[in-house]
Amino acid sequence: MLPIFQFPSRSSHRYFLFWFNKISRRFVWRFLCCCLATLILVAIFSDNLLLCFHERLYVISGESVTTSSFRLAPIHRNAGLGNILSIYWYGRAIAYWQGKNFDLRHATWLSWFPKVSNTYLQYLPTKVLFSSVSNDMNMVDERSDYMHFKRQLEEVEVDLSAEDETRYSHVISQLIAYYNEHFMSVIINETDYALQQYFRIHTDQQAIFQEKFSQNGNNDVVIHLRCGDILNHGHDLYHFMTMKYYTFILDGILQQQQQQQQQQQQQRSSKQKQQQQRPSKQKQQQQQQTVYILSQIAKEGAHLRREIDSIEQCRRLVWEIRNALSDRYQGVVFEVMNNDIVNDFAMMIYAPHLICGTSSFCLHAAIANKAKRAYLPDIGPWKFLAQHKHDIAERRLLPTTHVIVDVKQNGWFVRSSEIAEKGWNSDHFDEFIQFLLTH
Repeated sequence: MLPIFQFPSRSSHRYFLFWFNKISRRFVWRFLCCCLATLILVAIFSDNLLLCFHERLYVISGESVTTSSFRLAPIHRNAGLGNILSIYWYGRAIAYWQGKNFDLRHATWLSWFPKVSNTYLQYLPTKVLFSSVSNDMNMVDERSDYMHFKRQLEEVEVDLSAEDETRYSHVISQLIAYYNEHFMSVIINETDYALQQYFRIHTDQQAIFQEKFSQNGNNDVVIHLRCGDILNHGHDLYHFMTMKYYTFILDGILQQQQQQQQQQQQQRSSKQKQQQQRPSKQKQQQQQQTVYILSQIAKEGAHLRREIDSIEQCRRLVWEIRNALSDRYQGVVFEVMNNDIVNDFAMMIYAPHLICGTSSFCLHAAIANKAKRAYLPDIGPWKFLAQHKHDIAERRLLPTTHVIVDVKQNGWFVRSSEIAEKGWNSDHFDEFIQFLLTH
């Protein structure tokens, strides 16, 4: 009977090499199989695996004993600033409405995407005592207002339980937990402080908003036009606004400003008559109004790598919209901008008037806008807000100066998911531009 293996001579070093090679091949094969299986599992269950490591990223506690926790389903590593802010502010709001302390135990949320984490996020609080936030509620009236507002949120079925996992808080009812007039003051003050800290420490960064808004008072407008990533890839919740959306809002802003200027002129004239003074030429001069359009028109301003492929088309689209608006509004200066992520966000934060498209980046700038004058379409990623806008308006949960524009009924938008189907992002791009300009 022949042997299964023919062993080399024991006296030779070939005996050792024979078994070494045989065992090594088996080990390498098994190792490769394990690696492949691991990759498959990570691809399928990546969020759940990350959740195991980060499940205590948000901890809502009492004075010393943890009484409840906020489980965070981590967002993608390439998540933008708006998505990260939605998770952060929801965690803060839940701690506030439950009357608990907020404790962000570690800064893993800042290490996912350096272009986002190296912004002003690092200057937002990671530990907040409820007592420090509620110092103004010592009076009975203030406490009563806090409880009344909380009941209003619960009546609209806003989730204040902190029991559900969340990935994008702004899509569901969790958005209204922090996007409401009562809690917005916290967001406005702390965002302002964090941005001021950022520009104070990063002396190499110019605070562009200070230069832009220092001359024209409360007349200027900022429009955020999302383009890059949704032009070629599309999304069910992100869309392009048509020209009528922008002109509807700008007409209202200009009309309101004209009325205010007329009232101010009448008051000055009346005062001058009483004092028997001649009209001052300097006082009769009108302040120049500027409308800044923010969009991804430069590689340096692209937040995600996939946006770079659409830079040239976005630049052309934005300038076509800018030129059309400039032709309509004579005497108004229109300036197209795209800076780093912090300066773009700061421009929206400090804008006297902010007009958003469907963008969580712009949404969270609107929530933190110091002037509290913002316009949002009733379509987009904020599905709960759009579906319950009438109930929210009836209960006055949002500031009266935040306007949810009826875009869906008026048809002032183009679904980004339809652009590729019609070839509007390739051979028929001119048709796409003309449709936006004429609708």
